[in-house]
Amino acid sequence: MKKFIKATALALTLGASFTASAAGYAVVDAGKILQQLPQREAIGKRLNEEFQTRAVELNKLQAELVSLNKKRQRDAALMTPQEQTKLVRKLEELDVQLKLKGRAFKEDQQRRGQEENNKLLVLLQHAIETVSKREGYDLVFTKQAVLFVDPKLDISDKIIQELSK
Repeated sequence: MKKFIKATALALTLGASFTASAAGYAVVDAGKILQQLPQREAIGKRLNEEFQTRAVELNKLQAELVSLNKKRQRDAALMTPQEQTKLVRKLEELDVQLKLKGRAFKEDQQRRGQEENNKLLVLLQHAIETVSKREGYDLVFTKQAVLFVDPKLDISDKIIQELSK
């Protein structure tokens, strides 16, 4: 019986100390924060400007390919075999060029987007650390890592305010 009382007292003491130390925790919703960042729009605009000339070039190539294809279908009966062969080769050349440039464009766009996202994640991490230290949080979880969280523990709005400064 004495062992049971000692074990119960120890469990209550440990539970109370855990509760006291766990009071310094919070939760952030990284997805929500990243979507609401004012920097996000500026980054999107900057990336669009950066890739605009290449996108226009790809659109011109696509339009030329479509135009030559229509010409081939429309004028095939009137063309000599040499003209048809020349046009088919030109179409194949444009198609290959469009595919190569399109693939390179997508890869470069994804790479630059990832670079900018990484910069945002570094800013997010810094803001979480700043708010956590200022508010006295010992532990910060992402909202995706917990099954349930009391909304009053969510400091996402504070992080957004910190990043908006």
